[in-house]
Amino acid sequence: MVAYWDDIKGAVSGVSVEQGNLNQQASKNLKTEQDKLEAIDGQTNQLKLQGKSEREILNIKIGQTTEAIKAAEINITQAKITKQLQVEAAKRNKEILVGIIGFMSPPITLLLATIDQVGKVFGKNFGLVKGFTGGLANLVFDPKKTEEEGDKTIEAAEKTLASLKEKKTGYQLSIKGIDKTRGRE
Repeated sequence: MVAYWDDIKGAVSGVSVEQGNLNQQASKNLKTEQDKLEAIDGQTNQLKLQGKSEREILNIKIGQTTEAIKAAEINITQAKITKQLQVEAAKRNKEILVGIIGFMSPPITLLLATIDQVGKVFGKNFGLVKGFTGGLANLVFDPKKTEEEGDKTIEAAEKTLASLKEKKTGYQLSIKGIDKTRGRE
């Protein structure tokens, strides 16, 4: 069991060791690219002292922003894959647990099924068996909650991407402004 712990963990969470590593690499790459962009933003005056024009500095910033955007897009793709894997695993694990609970608790399940049958005679659907097994299983594996958490992660990643795209557009507009004042348009 110890030798296969990572495989077991991956089967339960839905995220294999390889996918986890891809997620970490994508996050690290995005952070690195954002740090580079921040460094370039903080070196504007130094670049001017080195003789770089405003246009050249903006082109450097655009180039680095483009790299950060690529990294953000990869990060979003990995987050979407991870969410899908986790939701599928949560659904599968919940179904398995419902079966186990049903198998392990026949007296309670039988009593609840009897009450459900009596209810059906009177036109009521109590759903006690499903509520009992599904309710307990939902405490352990909640596909809806898993999906919501995945959506939050993706939403945060998409906000980062949108911010980077807006920054790049700002640099591009600044170059257009420079070109316009110099009569290049």
